[in-house]
Amino acid sequence: MKTTVLLSSLLLALVWVQPVYAGEFPFEAIEFEDAAQRAKASGKPILVKVYATWCGPCKRMDQSIFGAEPVLSKAEKVVAMKVDGDTTYGGKFKSQFDVSKYPTTLFFNPQGEMVHKLIGAGSLDGFLTLLNAHLEGRLAMGGVLAPQVEGEEELRQWIIAAVETPEGKRPDLRPALDAENGK
Repeated sequence: MKTTVLLSSLLLALVWVQPVYAGEFPFEAIEFEDAAQRAKASGKPILVKVYATWCGPCKRMDQSIFGAEPVLSKAEKVVAMKVDGDTTYGGKFKSQFDVSKYPTTLFFNPQGEMVHKLIGAGSLDGFLTLLNAHLEGRLAMGGVLAPQVEGEEELRQWIIAAVETPEGKRPDLRPALDAENGK
């Protein structure tokens, strides 16, 4: 009886902490030239997932990031391609775009120019910040460009909220911002 209760509790705990997996992001195994042509014709930005079949973090990212409803709901707004880095084409692609780790997500504008590279999975909230900025044309190699804001304090709050480490922690930027502003 105790074993049954313990196993039931453990199973319930495992189910409780699982992220909601809503489905599979519609990445296509196409070449970049094809994705770039589609992007130019449609005006949509390009999202590229570089992965390996043996990569555990890639599989987790498929479920926790790409399989999450908030990300899936934006799939029709991008040209989505995937590149298996262990294939012949994948090796050439990795060399062309300087990819050395898995998973790596590359963001390209509709003209086929890379605007950002994300190495690793990060958090769902952090990825959504990048994806939304990408769809709005506000993503750059240095990160997310600030939206039009009114006043220094609103910009300060936006920066603090937008910055996130891979561990999901937000660093305290107040001392650096205060020093910059002479406070």
